[in-house]
Amino acid sequence: MKWNKMKWSSVIILLLLSLTFASCSKSEELVVETPLEAYDNGIFMLNEGNFMTPNASVSFLSNDFQDFQASIFSAVNPGKTLGDVAQSMTLYGDKAFILINNSNKIEVVNRHTFASLGTITDGLSQPRYSAVLNGKLYVTNAVSKAVTVYDAETFSKISTISLGVTVEKIVAVSGKVYVQNAAFGSGNTISVIDVNTNTVTPLTLTDGVNSMEVKGTQLYVLCGNQNESVLYTINTANNQIAATKTFPASLSNARNMDIDGDVIYFTKGNGVYRMNSNNTVINETPVFTVADNDFSTFYGFAAINGRIYVSDAKGFVSRSSVTVYTNSGMVLVQKETGIGTNGFYLNN
Repeated sequence: MKWNKMKWSSVIILLLLSLTFASCSKSEELVVETPLEAYDNGIFMLNEGNFMTPNASVSFLSNDFQDFQASIFSAVNPGKTLGDVAQSMTLYGDKAFILINNSNKIEVVNRHTFASLGTITDGLSQPRYSAVLNGKLYVTNAVSKAVTVYDAETFSKISTISLGVTVEKIVAVSGKVYVQNAAFGSGNTISVIDVNTNTVTPLTLTDGVNSMEVKGTQLYVLCGNQNESVLYTINTANNQIAATKTFPASLSNARNMDIDGDVIYFTKGNGVYRMNSNNTVINETPVFTVADNDFSTFYGFAAINGRIYVSDAKGFVSRSSVTVYTNSGMVLVQKETGIGTNGFYLNN
């Protein structure tokens, strides 16, 4: 009997141990999960920083407004600075290309985690804006008045396309690249680059080209000067002007066009206006107005998924104030971001 008791005790101990190990294995399996990416489902806000000072930054605001971080590049990449004058950002695949104008570089990060992937410097001379087409990154350069082309995966320089005129905003559509040859309210042409041959064809519009936006295969271009504002719709299949809308005289010098769905938004003075892309009548009454703060007013502006994002740069003497509105002008949230918030980028 004594032997049997010992035998049964050993069996019971072995069973308990096996259950314990099984429980541990099961627990370990349960804690293995795919973490949520830190910066998905929200808006990147690009903060230009002060000229000649490497204090550019990127802020992040989640779509539900529950998560806000004022400076994510330095937080994710300790010891690295973004640089001097963050001009624009382009999202492509799992990457974000951040153009740092006065530092003559492009910082490349993972768009989901914001971890650094590398830095592009070759051939840059005050980069302004970029677009990606067929795996190539096209970058406008203010000083050289050229577009430099890079492999969007390896970041190596491929070629330089000299235009010899002002090169500013750039978009890619229908297998072509369109470059705005205007800045600071002056200029009346768009350069069309055939990416197969790198040949350039100019399109002449009204003076004051300031905004370009692609919708489908249509390119919308807003021109605004002291005398008038004109909206062009260009068929990118043949580069012919499909439609022209001349705004009422009260809306001369219109700027900051952005398209959200079928609605075209733009600004005039300190007012935000909208029109349906299919309508010929333009409403002269603003959706809402903001406080007039000289050049700081609408320093950043975007219409994204039924919301309007507006930045007041506060004269670059303090951090910008960003306000998010409904498309009818009701304030949803307000955040203090970085110096000179100039752009908003959806990261879904």
